[in-house]
Amino acid sequence: MDAPTATPYFQEVIETVEKLPHDDQWLLVEIIRQRLIQQRREKMVAEVAEAHQAYNSGDVRRGTVADLWKELDITREPSSGTLGTGAGLKGADDGFQNN
Repeated sequence: MDAPTATPYFQEVIETVEKLPHDDQWLLVEIIRQRLIQQRREKMVAEVAEAHQAYNSGDVRRGTVADLWKELDITREPSSGTLGTGAGLKGADDGFQNN
């Protein structure tokens, strides 16, 4: 992954941090790390709440992968191994033919 191009402000922040004592730099890294973790937690909580709301309002359903495939009417083409539409699931419960 290529390093992102730093903006002048970002570069200034880095230079300011580099002027801090070594222990303070590590403390700053830990503070930022903890804040990022907390932001991810908050995002996950919001996503779970949204999923619960969608489920409770009937916008989503529960089921297995086989149920989904039945609904989508997907089978595996035996000659090419690629997915295609067909007359429902054939073969094993996972919807694939065992050839």
